[in-house]
Amino acid sequence: MDRLRPLRLRPKTAEDFREPARVFGGLGGMNSFAQQWRSLSSGTPGHRFRDRYHRNQRNKKQHWSGRFVRFLLAAVIFAGALALTVIPGPATPLFFVAGALVASDWLWMAKVMDKVEVLLRKIFKPIGKFWLKLPVYGRVLLAIVTTSLSITASITVYRLMH
Repeated sequence: MDRLRPLRLRPKTAEDFREPARVFGGLGGMNSFAQQWRSLSSGTPGHRFRDRYHRNQRNKKQHWSGRFVRFLLAAVIFAGALALTVIPGPATPLFFVAGALVASDWLWMAKVMDKVEVLLRKIFKPIGKFWLKLPVYGRVLLAIVTTSLSITASITVYRLMH
């Protein structure tokens, strides 16, 4: 019976730590989507989209193809959001994602997104506090009632259109 030899590991070299190639410069000149998300979420409300726009403008390594891909992706997401507007709910976040993609290249859109973010925070902060104060059965009941109202509204609109 042959004895197993112990596995010998070679020491790590600089080649082992080389970064993988990025498509279109990471679509924003950053390392990855996760890093872009971290930089956006760490910004201050009311300024995060403008800050991201200015960061992208300062990045001279950014290639035009990354900007093109962002606009194309935003257009596809926006078209998907338009298609989903007949269903209450899922289209709204998609509009915000498309807006955030466009805001990284257009200053006026970045300003609009910053204002919308501040407005939505003012609206949803009391709602979030109310939700957290509810017991579990209250949350379940509220979710069921909201879903039922949404389905009823959808059916009503559908019947009115036909």
